[in-house]
Amino acid sequence: MLLLGRRTRAWVARPVVIGSVALGAIVLACGGSSDSEARALLHQLKGLELDAPMAERQARIGRLKELALRADDLVAARDACVRAHQRLLEAEVAQAEAKRDLASARLGPGDGSRGPAMAHGLERSLQRSEDALSQARAAFPACRDLTRSLAKKYR
Repeated sequence: MLLLGRRTRAWVARPVVIGSVALGAIVLACGGSSDSEARALLHQLKGLELDAPMAERQARIGRLKELALRADDLVAARDACVRAHQRLLEAEVAQAEAKRDLASARLGPGDGSRGPAMAHGLERSLQRSEDALSQARAAFPACRDLTRSLAKKYR
């Protein structure tokens, strides 16, 4: 163990104490940071319209995911809502792929050469859609409940 002299300890401790006091002052001055973070989170969540185009929703989910939050309740709400909205979007993307594949099959050659492969692709897309939709349904209640709790807490 390194033994430091009294002067050395004081010299090392002084910046730590000064830094701690400065950090404490910043924290006190920004005491409403949880409030502002909550407002930012609630604003982002309010902007996630379920009937918006998929690309717009994906971008909003990405911004929501990147939102820097420190309070545990805010992080939990953000993560629950990201999970719910992301799964719903995944279900919609898989459904759109299945519809596209089905339309392609209808327009394709009538000799049945692509039938088995096309059926397998449709089956996979529909299964991904069902799985993601099931996960979204399971995740949305937590998102809703946590969001309501935040709205009450950070009025």
